[in-house]
Amino acid sequence: MLAGLLVAALPAYAAASDWSDLDELQSTLTRAQFDARLTRVYAPDGRLDDRLREHAGAMAIFASAAAAATGAPLDEVFFAAPNDASPHPARSFLDPDDLRALGNPSNAPLRGLRIMLDPGHIGGEWARVEERWFWLNRIGWPVQEAALTRYVARLLRARLEAAGAEVRITCPDFTPATAKRPDDYRARDSELAADPAYAHLPDLFREGALLDARRKRREFLFVRGAEIQARADIVNAWRPDLTLCLHFNAAGGAYTQSTPDNRLLFLIHGNYLPGELNDEAQLHALFRKLLEGSHDTERRVAEALSQTFFEATGLPPCGGSDISRPLGTNLYVQVRNLAANRLFRGPVVFLEPYYQNNAGVYARIQLGDYDGLRDVENRPQPSIFREYADAAAAGILRAYAPSNAPSPATVPPPARDVPHVKALDEP
Repeated sequence: MLAGLLVAALPAYAAASDWSDLDELQSTLTRAQFDARLTRVYAPDGRLDDRLREHAGAMAIFASAAAAATGAPLDEVFFAAPNDASPHPARSFLDPDDLRALGNPSNAPLRGLRIMLDPGHIGGEWARVEERWFWLNRIGWPVQEAALTRYVARLLRARLEAAGAEVRITCPDFTPATAKRPDDYRARDSELAADPAYAHLPDLFREGALLDARRKRREFLFVRGAEIQARADIVNAWRPDLTLCLHFNAAGGAYTQSTPDNRLLFLIHGNYLPGELNDEAQLHALFRKLLEGSHDTERRVAEALSQTFFEATGLPPCGGSDISRPLGTNLYVQVRNLAANRLFRGPVVFLEPYYQNNAGVYARIQLGDYDGLRDVENRPQPSIFREYADAAAAGILRAYAPSNAPSPATVPPPARDVPHVKALDEP
C-alpha cells in the first residue's frame, strides 16, 4: 500500500541549478571526447539526442525536446579545438598518473593523495528508519549496516594512512551529518494525497495508510535527501582526490530471509535513466560530472578494486539491470546514477561487497573482528572486516601505485546470464 501512496518528489534540499558552475570546465574536451563520455557512460542509447544542438564549436543543452525546437538552452558546452587531442582538464583532483609522477618512496606510495571515506548510512537510532537493520532468523545480534561500514572505515583509514594518504571520514559515528530531522518535513505532509486506488476502502483504513505514508516520506526526505546533501557538503568542502562510499550489500528480503547467493559490486557514476533526465537538477549534475573528468579515475579505481576483492573472496559479480549497467566486459564494475555519486564532486566509487543475509557472511559478521582465521562454513576465513579493509587498501594501491602492488590476478569474464539480484540499495 505504501508504494501506491508515496509520490515522486524532489528532495527537500533541491534548489535551482546554477549552470554557471560549468564555466570553469569549458573548452576542456574535444567533441569526440564529449561524445564518447556521453554515449558510453552518462546517457547511453541516445537518451539525450533530442535535446542537444551543436553550433559553432559548442553544444547547446535544452530541458526537453520541445524546448530544443522552440526555447532557449539551459547552457552550452564549448569544445576544445579539434586538433587538440589532449586538452588540459580543469581537474581539482590527482588522478593515478598524477600521483605516480610525484615519484613517491616505496614506504609512502600514496603520499599526496587525499581520500574521503563515506561509511554508508547513519545507523544507531536511525537504523530501522533507514531500513538498514535486520536480525536474520533471530540468531545472534541484530546487524546494522552503518555499524559495519564504520568499523571498516576505521580499519581502512589506518591502512591508507600507513601508505602515506591523507584520509578523512564523513561521519565517524552515528550522528547524522545533517541538522535536519524527519519532523522538520511535517509542513510538506499536505503534498501527499491518498492514492485513488484505495478510494473504495473505509475512511479509517485510508487514514491509517496515509498517515503511515506521510511518516515514511518525512523519513525519506531526511535520510535520502538532507543527509546525503550534508555529506556532499562535507566532501565538496575538502575536495578529495577520491571518495570511497563503503557499503555491504544484501539481496531481497534481508530482514528475515537468508540467501545462498553472495556477490561483489562496484558502482561508478553514469547511466542516467530517461525519467531522471527530465529533472533539471540531475541534467545539470550529468554535465558537471562529464566535464570534471572524473570517469576515467573512477573506472580505473573500480576495476582495481574488483581485482583485489576477487582475489580475496573469489565471489562472482552481480548481474546488470536497467538502473545499474555493466561497463564493458567487467560485470563487477557498473555505472549507476546515485544521489551521492551525483552530488559528490570528483571521483566517487561505491563498494558493495558481500550479501549481509548470506548465511556465511552473516556468520562472519556475528564473529566480530578477530586475528587470524576461524572456521566458518567448514573452511578457515579471516575477519570479514579485515578482509574488506585489506582488499580495499590493496585496490587503491594497485590503482595509484602499481609498482608497489603485486601483479593483478586475472579476473575471469563472468557468464553473461548472471541473474540480477535486487539489493536493498535499489529503489
